[in-house]
Amino acid sequence: MGLSKADFEAYYAYSAERQQEYLKKQEERSQKQEDYLWRKKQAQALSVPLEDFVLDYEGSRAFRDGKNIKVRHSDGRVDKSFVVSNGFFNDFNGKIKGGKTAVDYLTNYRKMDYQTAVETIHAVYYNLGDRPHTPTQIQKPQLPKEKGPILIPPKAPNNDKTIAYLHKERGISLKIINDAIERGAIFQTNHYYKYNDETKKHELHEFKGGGSNTVYVGEPTDPPKFACTRSNHNKTDRKQVYALDCTNSSKEYNFCVLDKPKNNDLPEAVSVFEAAIDAMSAATMDVKNPNAKQKTMYSAIHKLSSSGASSVSKVLEHFLRNNPNVTTVNLCLDNDEAGRTAAKRATQMLERLGKELGKEYTIQEKYPKIGKDWNECLLAIQKVQKRRGVEK
Repeated sequence: MGLSKADFEAYYAYSAERQQEYLKKQEERSQKQEDYLWRKKQAQALSVPLEDFVLDYEGSRAFRDGKNIKVRHSDGRVDKSFVVSNGFFNDFNGKIKGGKTAVDYLTNYRKMDYQTAVETIHAVYYNLGDRPHTPTQIQKPQLPKEKGPILIPPKAPNNDKTIAYLHKERGISLKIINDAIERGAIFQTNHYYKYNDETKKHELHEFKGGGSNTVYVGEPTDPPKFACTRSNHNKTDRKQVYALDCTNSSKEYNFCVLDKPKNNDLPEAVSVFEAAIDAMSAATMDVKNPNAKQKTMYSAIHKLSSSGASSVSKVLEHFLRNNPNVTTVNLCLDNDEAGRTAAKRATQMLERLGKELGKEYTIQEKYPKIGKDWNECLLAIQKVQKRRGVEK
């Protein structure tokens, strides 16, 4: 028995519909594959070490200056405002936004769009398309290098300039300053280390013209595992600002304003800040608050510095693993995009750590209500108090 015309039309309509469904599924499958490859390409590009990429991509225009990397312009002049150091790049003139990945480097410093930057990095390291430069060092799994001894400049005969700077220019309480000096957490130095390319060693130099720095030492260990130096100058004098971690420092052992309990009960809270001066500023606010019902000197809260927004999670996780009694975390970071991004990452880290340790952390984000950071907030408050005749 033959098929009628209506049967043929129904059959071809069904076939066409199935063909359309097949083509649609193929298109969806292709799109998923394309999305997967793009996500994989992004992840690979973001995993490339910044310092390796700058040296590979820039070729002869990039060079090492001690532990830093600098870049020359096309005419051979060194870009003095730009530096790659400790896994980050920064422009001291403030003309470009800094960053910590190879993608950030191309989008911020070389002004590429995001997709082009990812494709370029992938081409350099994963042999796709034309390669701008042949990599000198392909990313390979490496064992962590053992650090040498930390290089901390020697103490000055006195701490006069450090005390004057922190108290008069930064508004820090003399009580906080003297406590930190007494336990060796801060001290003045009239020297600095500089790397010599010829001898391949760090050499100690003395400041000329009476210059000095303040050294901020990390949590008490013998010998110390972290220290950083900051100039005794206001930030407005940018050419004189000196801010570096001491060579071979480990950031997780960072500076902390330790609480001093009057009994054997250890504080159950920690506030983390982006800088040592911010932590000391918050401690000053506690000490100077006449309404605070303080169980201890500094309101029963440790005040921890991370020495930068990028290292908040690393420093905080180390502190919490070594202080299991702490269950409350105050994220007192800068009131800017970097600070809020760091707070988000720290919250994710705390959720993961809480599950691992079987505890639940109470997390609070606290930002300065005046200014960008907590020292700016302290100085603004003191300025108002001064106008009202309130003693600092």
